[in-house]
Amino acid sequence: MTSRRVRLSFGKAARPLGLLTHTRQGRREHSALAYDETWLTDPRGFNLNAPSSTTTGVWPSASFLAWGTAVV
Repeated sequence: MTSRRVRLSFGKAARPLGLLTHTRQGRREHSALAYDETWLTDPRGFNLNAPSSTTTGVWPSASFLAWGTAVV
C-alpha cells in the first residue's frame, strides 16, 4: 500500500485549504480531503465537493479520487 499526502493552498495568497491524501493498494485507490482549520473559519472558504461539507473531518469522495490521482 502506498499513500501520498499533498498540502493544498488556494489563490495568490496561498491560503491553506487542506490535506489531500491519495492511497493505492493494488488496483484499489482512494482519495480524501481534510479541510484546514483556517479554511473552515475563513468567510471566503467554500465547499469543494457538493455532497460533503466544509466542516472538520475527512471527506472521501469519488470526485476527490479523480482529483487526487491527477494531483499526486
